[in-house]
Amino acid sequence: MTENKSSLVNKYVRSFTLICAFMLIAMYIFFEAFSFKEDFTVGMVMLGSHLDDGRSQMNHEKMEMVCNEMDVRLIVEEYVEESWEKCAQAVERMNEKGANAIVLDSAIYAKYVARLSVRYPHINFFCNNAGDVENTACATYSPRVYQARFLSGILAGLETKSGKIGYVAAMENSEVNRGINAFTLGVKSVREDAEVLVSFTDSWNDAEKETKLATDLIEKEGVDIITYHQDGDTVAEVAEKYQVGYIAFPEYKEAYSDKCLAVVRINTEQLYKEMLKDCLTGYYKQNDRYWLGLEKNAVELQFCSDTVSDEIKLEIQETEQRLLEHRDVFSGEIKDNQGNLICAEDETISDDMLFYKCTWLAEGVNVYEEK
Repeated sequence: MTENKSSLVNKYVRSFTLICAFMLIAMYIFFEAFSFKEDFTVGMVMLGSHLDDGRSQMNHEKMEMVCNEMDVRLIVEEYVEESWEKCAQAVERMNEKGANAIVLDSAIYAKYVARLSVRYPHINFFCNNAGDVENTACATYSPRVYQARFLSGILAGLETKSGKIGYVAAMENSEVNRGINAFTLGVKSVREDAEVLVSFTDSWNDAEKETKLATDLIEKEGVDIITYHQDGDTVAEVAEKYQVGYIAFPEYKEAYSDKCLAVVRINTEQLYKEMLKDCLTGYYKQNDRYWLGLEKNAVELQFCSDTVSDEIKLEIQETEQRLLEHRDVFSGEIKDNQGNLICAEDETISDDMLFYKCTWLAEGVNVYEEK
Protein backbone atom coordinates (compact mmCIF):
# COMPACT_ATOMS: atom_id res chain seq x y z
CA MET A 1 0.00 0.00 0.00
CA THR A 2 2.86 2.33 0.92
CA GLU A 3 4.63 1.50 -2.35
CA ASN A 4 1.48 2.32 -4.34
CA LYS A 5 1.18 5.69 -2.56
CA SER A 6 4.83 6.46 -3.20
CA SER A 7 4.47 5.50 -6.85
CA LEU A 8 1.41 7.72 -7.18
CA VAL A 9 3.21 10.68 -5.58
CA ASN A 10 6.20 10.20 -7.89
CA LYS A 11 3.84 10.11 -10.89
CA TYR A 12 2.22 13.39 -9.85
CA VAL A 13 5.62 15.00 -9.24
CA ARG A 14 6.85 13.94 -12.68
CA SER A 15 3.66 15.23 -14.31
CA PHE A 16 3.90 18.54 -12.45
CA THR A 17 7.57 18.87 -13.44
CA LEU A 18 6.74 18.23 -17.11
CA ILE A 19 3.92 20.77 -17.05
CA CYS A 20 6.22 23.39 -15.51
CA ALA A 21 8.90 22.62 -18.08
CA PHE A 22 6.44 23.04 -20.95
CA MET A 23 5.20 26.32 -19.48
CA LEU A 24 8.74 27.63 -19.17
CA ILE A 25 9.52 26.65 -22.77
CA ALA A 26 6.31 28.33 -23.98
CA MET A 27 7.13 31.50 -22.03
CA TYR A 28 10.66 31.50 -23.43
CA ILE A 29 9.39 31.18 -27.01
CA PHE A 30 6.84 33.94 -26.42
CA PHE A 31 9.33 36.38 -24.96
CA GLU A 32 11.95 35.53 -27.60
CA ALA A 33 9.41 36.26 -30.33
CA PHE A 34 8.58 39.63 -28.83
CA SER A 35 12.01 40.52 -27.43
CA PHE A 36 12.68 42.83 -30.39
CA LYS A 37 9.16 44.29 -30.49
CA GLU A 38 10.17 47.38 -28.55
CA ASP A 39 12.69 48.31 -31.23
CA PHE A 40 10.74 46.93 -34.18
CA THR A 41 10.41 49.40 -37.07
CA VAL A 42 8.03 49.18 -40.01
CA GLY A 43 8.75 51.14 -43.17
CA MET A 44 6.11 52.12 -45.71
CA VAL A 45 7.00 53.19 -49.26
CA MET A 46 4.17 55.15 -50.87
CA LEU A 47 3.51 56.49 -54.34
CA GLY A 48 1.44 59.34 -52.91
CA SER A 49 1.31 61.29 -49.66
CA HIS A 50 -0.20 60.68 -46.23
CA LEU A 51 -2.14 63.92 -46.84
CA ASP A 52 -3.36 63.33 -50.42
CA ASP A 53 -7.01 62.66 -49.42
CA GLY A 54 -6.85 59.44 -51.42
CA ARG A 55 -5.64 55.88 -51.26
CA SER A 56 -2.17 56.69 -49.89
CA GLN A 57 -3.60 58.71 -47.00
CA MET A 58 -6.12 55.98 -46.22
CA ASN A 59 -3.46 53.25 -46.17
CA HIS A 60 -1.07 55.38 -44.12
CA GLU A 61 -3.73 56.13 -41.50
CA LYS A 62 -4.60 52.46 -41.15
CA MET A 63 -0.97 51.36 -40.98
CA GLU A 64 -0.31 54.03 -38.36
CA MET A 65 -3.29 52.79 -36.34
CA VAL A 66 -2.05 49.17 -36.46
CA CYS A 67 1.53 50.15 -35.55
CA ASN A 68 0.24 52.13 -32.57
CA GLU A 69 -1.87 49.18 -31.44
CA MET A 70 1.14 46.84 -31.70
CA ASP A 71 3.50 49.40 -30.18
CA VAL A 72 5.98 49.41 -33.07
CA ARG A 73 7.59 52.36 -34.85
CA LEU A 74 6.45 53.49 -38.32
CA ILE A 75 8.64 55.36 -40.82
CA VAL A 76 7.38 56.55 -44.21
CA GLU A 77 8.79 57.47 -47.63
CA GLU A 78 6.33 59.52 -49.71
CA TYR A 79 6.05 60.42 -53.41
CA VAL A 80 8.37 57.57 -54.39
CA GLU A 81 8.38 57.18 -58.17
CA GLU A 82 7.70 53.73 -59.57
CA SER A 83 11.27 53.28 -60.80
CA TRP A 84 14.07 51.02 -59.60
CA GLU A 85 16.33 53.96 -58.74
CA LYS A 86 13.80 55.85 -56.59
CA CYS A 87 12.43 52.73 -54.91
CA ALA A 88 15.93 51.47 -54.07
CA GLN A 89 16.92 54.85 -52.65
CA ALA A 90 13.82 54.94 -50.43
CA VAL A 91 14.50 51.43 -49.13
CA GLU A 92 18.15 52.30 -48.40
CA ARG A 93 17.07 55.30 -46.34
CA MET A 94 14.73 53.06 -44.37
CA ASN A 95 17.46 50.48 -43.89
CA GLU A 96 19.68 53.19 -42.41
CA LYS A 97 16.87 54.02 -39.98
CA GLY A 98 16.67 50.41 -38.80
CA ALA A 99 13.63 49.10 -40.67
CA ASN A 100 12.84 45.46 -39.82
CA ALA A 101 9.94 45.19 -42.24
CA ILE A 102 9.09 47.29 -45.31
CA VAL A 103 5.67 47.53 -46.94
CA LEU A 104 5.81 48.52 -50.62
CA ASP A 105 2.43 50.14 -51.20
CA SER A 106 2.40 50.28 -55.02
CA ALA A 107 2.02 47.17 -57.17
CA ILE A 108 4.72 48.45 -59.56
CA TYR A 109 7.33 48.17 -56.78
CA ALA A 110 6.83 44.38 -56.98
CA LYS A 111 9.10 44.35 -60.03
CA TYR A 112 12.07 45.42 -57.90
CA VAL A 113 11.62 43.37 -54.75
CA ALA A 114 13.71 40.39 -55.95
CA ARG A 115 16.80 42.61 -56.10
CA LEU A 116 15.89 44.39 -52.87
CA SER A 117 15.47 41.16 -50.89
CA VAL A 118 18.96 40.03 -51.98
CA ARG A 119 20.48 43.37 -51.02
CA TYR A 120 18.66 43.46 -47.65
CA PRO A 121 18.12 39.83 -46.54
CA HIS A 122 17.51 40.94 -42.93
CA ILE A 123 14.38 42.94 -43.90
CA ASN A 124 10.92 41.36 -44.23
CA PHE A 125 9.41 42.74 -47.44
CA PHE A 126 5.68 42.93 -48.15
CA CYS A 127 4.48 43.97 -51.58
CA ASN A 128 1.04 45.22 -52.55
CA ASN A 129 0.59 42.98 -55.57
CA ALA A 130 -2.16 43.54 -58.11
CA GLY A 131 -1.39 40.13 -59.61
CA ASP A 132 0.84 41.12 -62.52
CA VAL A 133 4.12 39.97 -61.00
CA GLU A 134 4.59 36.41 -59.70
CA ASN A 135 6.98 37.02 -56.84
CA THR A 136 8.56 34.57 -54.40
CA ALA A 137 11.11 37.08 -53.06
CA CYS A 138 8.63 38.66 -50.64
CA ALA A 139 5.24 38.20 -49.05
CA THR A 140 2.43 39.74 -51.10
CA TYR A 141 -0.83 41.23 -49.90
CA SER A 142 -4.07 42.27 -51.52
CA PRO A 143 -7.70 42.38 -50.35
CA ARG A 144 -10.29 40.29 -52.19
CA VAL A 145 -12.03 43.44 -53.38
CA TYR A 146 -13.80 41.47 -56.09
CA GLN A 147 -16.11 39.95 -53.45
CA ALA A 148 -17.46 43.36 -52.46
CA ARG A 149 -17.50 44.39 -56.14
CA PHE A 150 -19.79 41.43 -56.87
CA LEU A 151 -22.20 42.56 -54.16
CA SER A 152 -22.08 46.13 -55.46
CA GLY A 153 -22.90 44.82 -58.93
CA ILE A 154 -26.08 43.27 -57.56
CA LEU A 155 -26.95 46.64 -56.02
CA ALA A 156 -26.30 48.46 -59.31
CA GLY A 157 -28.33 45.90 -61.27
CA LEU A 158 -31.28 46.28 -58.94
CA GLU A 159 -31.12 50.08 -58.85
CA THR A 160 -30.56 50.94 -62.53
CA LYS A 161 -33.56 52.07 -64.56
CA SER A 162 -31.84 52.44 -67.93
CA GLY A 163 -29.89 49.19 -67.75
CA LYS A 164 -26.71 51.17 -68.49
CA ILE A 165 -24.07 51.24 -65.77
CA GLY A 166 -20.76 53.10 -65.95
CA TYR A 167 -17.37 51.99 -64.60
CA VAL A 168 -14.27 54.20 -64.74
CA ALA A 169 -11.13 52.10 -64.19
CA ALA A 170 -7.42 52.76 -64.08
CA MET A 171 -6.01 50.16 -66.46
CA GLU A 172 -6.31 46.56 -67.55
CA ASN A 173 -4.49 44.31 -65.11
CA SER A 174 -5.53 41.28 -63.07
CA GLU A 175 -6.64 43.33 -60.06
CA VAL A 176 -8.74 45.82 -62.03
CA ASN A 177 -10.15 43.16 -64.36
CA ARG A 178 -11.17 40.98 -61.40
CA GLY A 179 -13.17 43.88 -60.01
CA ILE A 180 -14.85 44.72 -63.32
CA ASN A 181 -15.71 41.07 -63.95
CA ALA A 182 -17.07 40.44 -60.46
CA PHE A 183 -19.13 43.63 -60.64
CA THR A 184 -20.55 42.64 -64.05
CA LEU A 185 -21.37 39.11 -62.87
CA GLY A 186 -23.25 40.69 -59.96
CA VAL A 187 -25.16 43.02 -62.31
CA LYS A 188 -26.06 40.21 -64.72
CA SER A 189 -27.21 37.92 -61.91
CA VAL A 190 -30.17 40.24 -61.27
CA ARG A 191 -30.52 42.20 -64.55
CA GLU A 192 -29.71 40.02 -67.56
CA ASP A 193 -30.24 42.78 -70.16
CA ALA A 194 -27.97 45.33 -68.41
CA GLU A 195 -24.61 46.39 -69.82
CA VAL A 196 -21.53 47.71 -68.04
CA LEU A 197 -19.73 50.47 -69.94
CA VAL A 198 -16.08 50.55 -68.87
CA SER A 199 -13.69 53.44 -69.53
CA PHE A 200 -9.96 53.11 -68.84
CA THR A 201 -7.92 56.15 -67.81
CA ASP A 202 -4.52 54.38 -68.04
CA SER A 203 -3.59 55.98 -64.73
CA TRP A 204 -4.31 55.45 -61.05
CA ASN A 205 -4.77 59.17 -60.54
CA ASP A 206 -5.72 61.48 -63.43
CA ALA A 207 -8.53 63.74 -62.21
CA GLU A 208 -8.93 65.49 -65.56
CA LYS A 209 -9.37 62.27 -67.52
CA GLU A 210 -11.59 60.71 -64.86
CA THR A 211 -13.85 63.78 -65.03
CA LYS A 212 -14.02 63.63 -68.83
CA LEU A 213 -14.80 59.91 -69.00
CA ALA A 214 -17.35 59.95 -66.18
CA THR A 215 -19.08 62.96 -67.79
CA ASP A 216 -19.16 61.21 -71.18
CA LEU A 217 -20.66 58.06 -69.71
CA ILE A 218 -23.42 60.09 -68.06
CA GLU A 219 -24.10 62.67 -70.77
CA LYS A 220 -23.45 60.69 -73.96
CA GLU A 221 -24.19 57.11 -72.95
CA GLY A 222 -26.98 57.69 -70.43
CA VAL A 223 -25.65 55.60 -67.53
CA ASP A 224 -27.74 56.12 -64.42
CA ILE A 225 -25.44 54.27 -61.99
CA ILE A 226 -21.66 54.67 -61.99
CA THR A 227 -18.70 53.29 -60.06
CA TYR A 228 -14.91 53.39 -60.35
CA HIS A 229 -11.52 51.91 -59.52
CA GLN A 230 -9.15 54.86 -59.11
CA ASP A 231 -6.99 56.19 -56.29
CA GLY A 232 -9.13 59.31 -55.88
CA ASP A 233 -12.89 59.92 -55.87
CA THR A 234 -13.20 62.32 -58.82
CA VAL A 235 -15.89 60.09 -60.36
CA ALA A 236 -17.97 60.43 -57.18
CA GLU A 237 -17.73 64.22 -57.51
CA VAL A 238 -18.97 64.02 -61.12
CA ALA A 239 -21.86 61.78 -60.07
CA GLU A 240 -22.80 64.26 -57.34
CA LYS A 241 -22.77 67.08 -59.89
CA TYR A 242 -25.16 65.21 -62.20
CA GLN A 243 -27.16 63.71 -59.30
CA VAL A 244 -26.54 60.20 -60.59
CA GLY A 245 -26.47 57.21 -58.25
CA TYR A 246 -22.97 55.88 -57.60
CA ILE A 247 -21.02 53.28 -55.67
CA ALA A 248 -17.90 54.79 -54.11
CA PHE A 249 -14.48 53.29 -53.44
CA PRO A 250 -12.59 52.57 -51.17
CA GLU A 251 -14.12 54.37 -48.16
CA TYR A 252 -17.03 56.63 -47.22
CA LYS A 253 -16.65 60.42 -47.00
CA GLU A 254 -18.89 62.86 -45.18
CA ALA A 255 -19.28 64.96 -48.34
CA TYR A 256 -21.24 62.19 -50.07
CA SER A 257 -25.01 62.70 -50.45
CA ASP A 258 -27.66 60.00 -50.59
CA LYS A 259 -26.72 59.54 -54.26
CA CYS A 260 -23.89 57.44 -52.86
CA LEU A 261 -25.76 54.16 -52.65
CA ALA A 262 -22.88 52.24 -51.06
CA VAL A 263 -19.11 52.03 -50.73
CA VAL A 264 -16.91 49.14 -51.77
CA ARG A 265 -14.84 49.44 -48.64
CA ILE A 266 -11.32 48.14 -48.06
CA ASN A 267 -10.29 47.59 -44.46
CA THR A 268 -6.54 47.37 -45.04
CA GLU A 269 -5.91 47.39 -41.30
CA GLN A 270 -7.02 43.75 -41.26
CA LEU A 271 -4.27 42.90 -43.75
CA TYR A 272 -1.65 44.92 -41.87
CA LYS A 273 -2.51 43.20 -38.58
CA GLU A 274 -2.02 39.75 -40.07
CA MET A 275 1.24 40.77 -41.76
CA LEU A 276 2.85 42.43 -38.75
CA LYS A 277 1.66 39.72 -36.37
CA ASP A 278 3.57 37.16 -38.45
CA CYS A 279 6.66 39.40 -38.44
CA LEU A 280 6.57 39.84 -34.69
CA THR A 281 6.08 36.14 -33.96
CA GLY A 282 8.67 34.90 -36.45
CA TYR A 283 6.21 33.41 -38.92
CA TYR A 284 7.11 35.63 -41.88
CA LYS A 285 7.66 33.70 -45.13
CA GLN A 286 8.78 35.23 -48.41
CA ASN A 287 6.26 33.38 -50.55
CA ASP A 288 3.22 33.97 -48.34
CA ARG A 289 0.20 35.62 -49.93
CA TYR A 290 -2.17 37.62 -47.74
CA TRP A 291 -5.35 37.61 -49.82
CA LEU A 292 -8.08 38.35 -47.32
CA GLY A 293 -11.73 39.04 -48.00
CA LEU A 294 -15.17 39.03 -46.43
CA GLU A 295 -14.25 36.27 -43.99
CA LYS A 296 -11.67 38.52 -42.28
CA ASN A 297 -13.63 41.77 -42.78
CA ALA A 298 -10.86 42.98 -45.09
CA VAL A 299 -13.54 44.08 -47.59
CA GLU A 300 -17.22 44.93 -47.28
CA LEU A 301 -20.11 46.62 -49.03
CA GLN A 302 -21.18 49.50 -46.81
CA PHE A 303 -24.67 50.86 -47.52
CA CYS A 304 -24.83 54.65 -47.37
CA SER A 305 -28.22 55.78 -48.68
CA ASP A 306 -31.73 55.56 -47.28
CA THR A 307 -32.95 55.30 -50.87
CA VAL A 308 -31.76 51.68 -50.97
CA SER A 309 -34.72 49.57 -49.85
CA ASP A 310 -34.60 47.06 -47.01
CA GLU A 311 -35.56 44.34 -49.51
CA ILE A 312 -32.49 45.05 -51.64
CA LYS A 313 -30.24 45.18 -48.59
CA LEU A 314 -31.60 41.84 -47.40
CA GLU A 315 -31.05 40.20 -50.80
CA ILE A 316 -27.44 41.39 -50.85
CA GLN A 317 -26.84 40.31 -47.25
CA GLU A 318 -28.10 36.82 -48.07
CA THR A 319 -25.75 36.67 -51.06
CA GLU A 320 -22.88 37.80 -48.84
CA GLN A 321 -23.61 34.95 -46.45
CA ARG A 322 -23.44 32.52 -49.36
CA LEU A 323 -20.08 33.95 -50.40
CA LEU A 324 -18.78 33.51 -46.85
CA GLU A 325 -19.78 29.85 -46.97
CA HIS A 326 -18.72 29.00 -50.54
CA ARG A 327 -16.62 31.90 -51.96
CA ASP A 328 -18.06 31.26 -55.40
CA VAL A 329 -18.09 34.57 -57.29
CA PHE A 330 -16.19 32.97 -60.16
CA SER A 331 -18.04 29.65 -60.33
CA GLY A 332 -20.34 28.13 -62.91
CA GLU A 333 -20.51 29.02 -66.58
CA ILE A 334 -18.71 32.29 -67.33
CA LYS A 335 -17.96 33.70 -70.76
CA ASP A 336 -15.83 36.66 -71.72
CA ASN A 337 -17.12 39.57 -73.79
CA GLN A 338 -15.84 37.87 -76.94
CA GLY A 339 -18.00 34.79 -76.33
CA ASN A 340 -15.17 32.51 -75.18
CA LEU A 341 -15.88 30.04 -72.38
CA ILE A 342 -13.78 30.98 -69.34
CA CYS A 343 -15.33 28.71 -66.72
CA ALA A 344 -17.56 25.66 -67.23
CA GLU A 345 -20.81 25.02 -65.35
CA ASP A 346 -19.20 22.58 -62.89
CA GLU A 347 -15.95 24.53 -62.39
CA THR A 348 -14.54 27.25 -60.14
CA ILE A 349 -11.68 29.50 -61.27
CA SER A 350 -8.64 28.91 -59.05
CA ASP A 351 -7.06 31.59 -56.88
CA ASP A 352 -3.84 31.48 -58.92
CA MET A 353 -5.74 32.05 -62.17
CA LEU A 354 -7.73 34.89 -60.63
CA PHE A 355 -4.73 36.55 -59.02
CA TYR A 356 -2.22 36.34 -61.86
CA LYS A 357 -4.08 35.64 -65.08
CA CYS A 358 -7.33 37.59 -65.09
CA THR A 359 -6.65 39.00 -68.56
CA TRP A 360 -10.23 38.82 -69.82
CA LEU A 361 -13.38 40.92 -69.44
CA ALA A 362 -16.73 39.28 -68.72
CA GLU A 363 -19.72 39.00 -70.99
CA GLY A 364 -21.77 42.17 -70.55
CA VAL A 365 -18.73 44.48 -70.46
CA ASN A 366 -18.45 47.01 -73.27
CA VAL A 367 -15.28 49.10 -73.36
CA TYR A 368 -16.14 52.74 -74.00
CA GLU A 369 -13.61 54.53 -76.18
CA GLU A 370 -13.13 58.25 -75.51
CA LYS A 371 -14.64 60.38 -78.29
